[in-house]
Amino acid sequence: TTTVTITLVNDHPVLSRQSALGAFEFHFMEDRDPVAVFPSDIQVTDNDNGEMQMAVVTLYEFDDIDLESLVLDPIGPLQTHSNTSSSEFALVITGVANLSMYNLALQTVAYTNAQNAPNSSIVRKVKAVIYDLDMAVSNTFYSTGFTYNMNDAPQFPNASVVIQGET
Repeated sequence: TTTVTITLVNDHPVLSRQSALGAFEFHFMEDRDPVAVFPSDIQVTDNDNGEMQMAVVTLYEFDDIDLESLVLDPIGPLQTHSNTSSSEFALVITGVANLSMYNLALQTVAYTNAQNAPNSSIVRKVKAVIYDLDMAVSNTFYSTGFTYNMNDAPQFPNASVVIQGET
């Protein structure tokens, strides 16, 4: 008599791009709207789970954590909160939802910077991981960001113009 024991193993989720393109870069222009930090073709796959429960997107290289952040508009049942330290800004996305909901969330996470003249010499770095229902964690997906300054028009506070003419 032979006894065969089968042990089920939870496969980890995978973050990847649908296309064959390589690394992704985002470009933020001062005084403009937030920009997506991941490509529109980022996708979550998991061979044995059709739902995820959490994603963590982290800005880990930046200039000023008080003025730089990651944002996400509400998506279905997903909730967000942030954890900030001197070395990173983490946007935590929680809620049991299907893969397409988490795909949409990751595709729309955006970087914003409230600095009047962001330091363009610092390359911003963002990474993401996602957790399935059994808390198996995915690979880490990376993105690189660049900021650009606008040439602001000169301002003359409290200036007045006096036009003198002949009387």
